Amino acid sequence: MVPFLAKELQSTLTGLLSCFIKREELAKIKTPLQLTKLDPQEKQIHVPLKHLDIGFSTKQALQKASEKLQENPVKIVEFKKRMCLLTRNDLQENDGEKSSHVSSCAAYEVP
Repeated sequence: MVPFLAKELQSTLTGLLSCFIKREELAKIKTPLQLTKLDPQEKQIHVPLKHLDIGFSTKQALQKASEKLQENPVKIVEFKKRMCLLTRNDLQENDGEKSSHVSSCAAYEVP
């Protein structure tokens, strides 16, 4: 069993690295020693981000997160609107006139 350990480890590492390193570069590696000499910091051997294999579960988690992000801008705008209107009301009560900060709330005016 021990004689096959290096070859199995090479196979496992090559499979893992294939997610991040170009397959052409990994095809050049024939021995475990060559695998140890591979420099993963070299940008030229990286898979382009568009083709990066992140796995099924990660893709699903990212899709759920992006759906939440698409919902959040509305919540953020509502929050900003409320805060801006509250700030404007406080400033008007204290100063009796609009400041430049208050005029920036014009986008959130409610007719």
